[in-house]
Amino acid sequence: MVDWSGKIRAFQVVLDNPSNIFFTGQRVEGRVMIVLTEEKKMKHLKLKLQGKGYVHWSERKTRRRNGETEHYTEHYRAEEIYGREEVILADGPSLPAGTHYIPFSLNLPHGTPSTFEGQHGHVRYYLKATMVRDWKWDYDVKHHITVNAELDLNTVSGAAQGGRSQDHKNLCCLCCKSGPINAMIGTDRQGYVPGELIGFSAEVDNQSDRLMNKSYLHLMEVVTYITYKKNKTTRRPICQIERGAIQPGGQDMWEDVKMRVPALAPTNLGGVCNIMKVQYELEFHVDPSGVGFDLVVTVPILVGTIPLVSTIPTFAPPPTWIAPSAPASPDVAPVAPPPYAMPNPDHPPPTQGWILPYPPSAPPMGPAKYPDLPPPSYDESMFGPTNVKEEDDGEHTRGDWNFLPKYPRYITKY
Repeated sequence: MVDWSGKIRAFQVVLDNPSNIFFTGQRVEGRVMIVLTEEKKMKHLKLKLQGKGYVHWSERKTRRRNGETEHYTEHYRAEEIYGREEVILADGPSLPAGTHYIPFSLNLPHGTPSTFEGQHGHVRYYLKATMVRDWKWDYDVKHHITVNAELDLNTVSGAAQGGRSQDHKNLCCLCCKSGPINAMIGTDRQGYVPGELIGFSAEVDNQSDRLMNKSYLHLMEVVTYITYKKNKTTRRPICQIERGAIQPGGQDMWEDVKMRVPALAPTNLGGVCNIMKVQYELEFHVDPSGVGFDLVVTVPILVGTIPLVSTIPTFAPPPTWIAPSAPASPDVAPVAPPPYAMPNPDHPPPTQGWILPYPPSAPPMGPAKYPDLPPPSYDESMFGPTNVKEEDDGEHTRGDWNFLPKYPRYITKY
């Protein structure tokens, strides 16, 4: 629990959009809510909207120094800012006792990358309200939001074309050489949006004298973290389909197998990001029994946010969505919004229980170009929540530290 003044009963950011999901280029509107039990002195109240990318990992190394071997840790870091807007919401010298809803309206820039949480880096967007005080520490509260970039597959070369790859492997055991294992995989196209089914075919020809324990298909997330010193690539499985054993001299045919794409950030995060490269691929494994490595064949997959025009008739509207009440920060006791303290018809109090076909922050994507495209629904990241508290969040900063991004997912008719 952050030790705030007993005068501050509540201090938090309340968005007009309770879904907490936005697209690049949208305006972020809401109010900073402050509940004071008595007058509070301050210089001013400010609000910042910022997007930030950060990469960091470390490696243990050795070196010779003064004739001795020395162990040390080398750190690799990179950072980018994706827009920063800051405004003064209220001037001092104080705020009177009572409940204050102070409206704001800030703009997300175009062309920035989607929110993303990876093993060695992230892209995060947040609002930070600060009560600035003279000669004393400031009071801060952070509110993280999900920002989705728009990636239209119709503008990506090769998205509508099928993918194909093949490879072979010879198994050796001491002086004996076995026949090859051959594998081929293919997809009906390379570009998909979350919710669609990837059409996949494969062939395994086991010309060896060894049993193949199984074959399996992974959809993989491949992230390259980029610093000026060195790059680092990680691979993370997303979903898997598995088949059984293949006898020596036998074959196995995967014919028109389907794998549904879950809610994911778009390829390369859909915007300009110079410190992370996020890609996806199908990874097909043939697993031999005994000693030996898998035969692995891969095909790249593009994940977008706007589907190919040819596939639009296959989509259906999402089910009715009921907006939940905006949750309070975990460090703040829930406070029911009293009557609007500073009346402003452009910024009414938060509405609870809206019944809408999609979250209010997320209008149908590409409505001008694709009027027949139903809006997507929004799913939480399959990789779970992340603690987003950072080193520069001081002891007097409160926030929604357990953050879970949400990405668009389309509903299909099949």
